[in-house]
Amino acid sequence: NKAFFAEILEISVKTFDRYLKENRIFNASESEKLLKLEELYDWGKTVFGFISDFNQWIEKEVYGLDYQVPRKLMQTVSGMNLVQDELVRIAYGDLA
Repeated sequence: NKAFFAEILEISVKTFDRYLKENRIFNASESEKLLKLEELYDWGKTVFGFISDFNQWIEKEVYGLDYQVPRKLMQTVSGMNLVQDELVRIAYGDLA
C-alpha cells in the first residue's frame, strides 16, 4: 500500500501521491530502495506463492532474522538484504 512505500522511502503519503501524480523521477536513493523492494517481492512470491502470504510474513518476528520483524528491517537497503538472504535460505530449505 501507499503508506508502506512512503515509509520505505522516508516520505509522507501525500508526497508519495504527488510523486505519482506528477510522474516525478525518484532520486538515486529512493530508486535503489524501490528496485530492492521489487526484488524482495519477487523472492517473496517465489517462496510463499502469493504476495498476500509474503505480506503476512513480513509483519511477524522471524527466527532466521533473530526474531526481528522483516518490515522493520526493510527501512534500509542493508536490512532488505538481510530479508532477502532469509528468503533465499527458506527457498533452498535452510531454515537454521
